[in-house]
Amino acid sequence: MKSICIASLCIFSVGLAFGQAEPPKDADDFLGTSFLVSPTPRKFNVTNFGEIQFHAVVTGIGMSQTNAVVGDYNSLVDISNAQIVLKKDSGLFQFYVQSGYYSTPSFGSTYQRAAVQTKDSFGIVPLASISVAPSKNWIFTGGKINSFGGYENTFTYQNANIDRGLLWNQTSNVSKGFQATYKENSVTAALTLNDGFYSNQLSWMGASINYQINSQSSTSLVWAGAIKTNSTNTFITPVLQNNSQIFNAIYTYS
Repeated sequence: MKSICIASLCIFSVGLAFGQAEPPKDADDFLGTSFLVSPTPRKFNVTNFGEIQFHAVVTGIGMSQTNAVVGDYNSLVDISNAQIVLKKDSGLFQFYVQSGYYSTPSFGSTYQRAAVQTKDSFGIVPLASISVAPSKNWIFTGGKINSFGGYENTFTYQNANIDRGLLWNQTSNVSKGFQATYKENSVTAALTLNDGFYSNQLSWMGASINYQINSQSSTSLVWAGAIKTNSTNTFITPVLQNNSQIFNAIYTYS
């Protein structure tokens, strides 16, 4: 492949809201850039349960390239996200559910249309977890969760880089497992036990600590990796990466 270009990019995000609301600021961040407006969620209260937030995301992608390899596209138009998000992030019992179709274009690999990518990777419900928050400092989560390691998020609407690069390909995206998170003032720490690259075996652990220096800057140290050998080898569970160790030192300025 001698050259590649994005011929057209059309992105549209939908957010329904009652009154004013802050955009989400956790793992499901909507990226506020010139081509993607951060939508405010629709919020509704359930008696004796609490407030639930609803988001809808629809994005499209268009691409044209020269010298496509066999099996890839010379040009295409596709839905890169058609998803809804339901979450409750307050109270003792919390949850997060993300459902719909998605594609994850990446340099160095052929493009898979959203319908195929969804079926071959994490399914029509890529993220689904339940959390218990016994205090303002602690939260315990289990289910299909965002993986430790790496910096870029899984879905295109969360990233400035629509076509992710080689480093993103070396990190896991969604894992099945458990996570404990502690937050005190400017410090957030977390531990996880999960199945790494979606291997269905609890063979990975991870730890992270984040310090919010000020309103514009933060720094993080992250480790995630295999704690025992795992021979699973599939499209979303590459055997080498699934037996690897990932270390991150991250500084963020916004």
